Amino acid sequence: EKRDGVVELDDSYTYDPVGNRRTKAALGGNASYIYDANDRLLSDGKYTYGWDAAGNLTSRSGPEGQTTYRYDAENRLVETSGPGGVVQYAYDAEGNRISRTTAAGTTVFVVDPNMPYAQVLEEHGPAGAKLYAYGNDMLNIQGPDGTHWFDYDGLGSVRALTDASGTLTDTYIYEAFGSVAHRTGTTANDFRFTGEQYDEALEMYYLRARYYEPGTGRFGQQDRRSGNPANPVTFNKYIYTNANPINNTDPSGLFSIPEITTSLGIQGFIRSIPGLTAKALGVGVVSGVFSTIYSIITDIEANRDITAKSVANAAISGFCFGFLSTFFTQYRWARIIIGTVVSGASLVDFVSSIKAGLTIRASLDLLIFMFSLRYLRADLRSLRYQPIDTSNFKGGTPTKNGGIRERIQFWKEWQTRYPETLSEANKAIIKGDRAPRIDATWCKYFPDQAPYMGEKLIHHHINYGAKAIPLPEPFHRYQPGRGILHP
Repeated sequence: EKRDGVVELDDSYTYDPVGNRRTKAALGGNASYIYDANDRLLSDGKYTYGWDAAGNLTSRSGPEGQTTYRYDAENRLVETSGPGGVVQYAYDAEGNRISRTTAAGTTVFVVDPNMPYAQVLEEHGPAGAKLYAYGNDMLNIQGPDGTHWFDYDGLGSVRALTDASGTLTDTYIYEAFGSVAHRTGTTANDFRFTGEQYDEALEMYYLRARYYEPGTGRFGQQDRRSGNPANPVTFNKYIYTNANPINNTDPSGLFSIPEITTSLGIQGFIRSIPGLTAKALGVGVVSGVFSTIYSIITDIEANRDITAKSVANAAISGFCFGFLSTFFTQYRWARIIIGTVVSGASLVDFVSSIKAGLTIRASLDLLIFMFSLRYLRADLRSLRYQPIDTSNFKGGTPTKNGGIRERIQFWKEWQTRYPETLSEANKAIIKGDRAPRIDATWCKYFPDQAPYMGEKLIHHHINYGAKAIPLPEPFHRYQPGRGILHP
């Protein structure tokens, strides 16, 4: 509500024991909510809702009339029909939305699937083209209205747009769950709450796996993953960010990320480690709590199968390693591969440290893991392929930290553990006691290494230790614009 030029927000909510919103009290009016036994919303006082047997929203009826929703065999929304007309959606093989068709025509989305969460690079539609530029986050939009730069808050929500001259053109104020409470400016921009894409026709945010309706704080499709027994509210299939949108985000539509509190938690714990100073890290840190780190890890353990698509969000937003940013911005190929290597190794080390009772070492392993996810943009599709322990290899050359360099044993062990990553041609090469090469089969499981197609693979000993992982040979030793791991 706006009074004397000031936007006032005073919303309060009550919930049932499983996280469903029961009431909302706001300056603009109150609401009560009714659910069925499966936590599906039936009424919010203004609209009534219908659902199918798979847990998908099929209808919304209210003062404006009825809107219906249709899904494909994979429970992806493909069509909505209502007072505003018919809107159709199409997706690629990985489930990324690639087009939206209305009466005005079709808008095609050019999507980069290699980011931690698929991001729109370009839009081409009836209103013209829009191009998006990225750093760690989306930087600007170039469209019919000119070039505009995004300004974000700590949660990643777009709060303002400025034009090429630095003039403020648009501002956004949000309710707690993402509805726009007030906006100034008219720039055509769909990226808003938590930096995600809003669909005006649906009145929902597109969060990749599902669509999210901020007015009710709920998804229109049920969560396909199981909940985490350590956090019972995660068993609710429809609520957004466990009903805590102030501290959490959910860019995947599957998994809540403690955005701000995790940042503070990791930073605060680092400060508590004797001798580990901000100067030593090359970064300023602020105080916080450690409990949020434990929360992240328990969620990873409970939902390991979807870690790649969900944990890689800005889990340590604001924790910037500035001394690396220039290099990794210039050499994105290096950032992704190093991130993938570091994430897998550090997660293995974290588990080992926990089992050994090495709390401080474990915290550092976890910090490195989170850093590789957020800032190196690790491709965690490769995470399930763990390093090979070479400490028991026979013969070969010892490394200075407990490993054995023995190429033939490494690749035979790799083939035994992960045969699906090797083509028949590469298996024949290994049988002949030679190192395999990067081919289409390999890139299917290690897409970050596609720029090195045809190159020989070597095994790299992490920190000259016992654990070794496969890497493209040119990447292994420093070459300008190519290798980086060794000088």
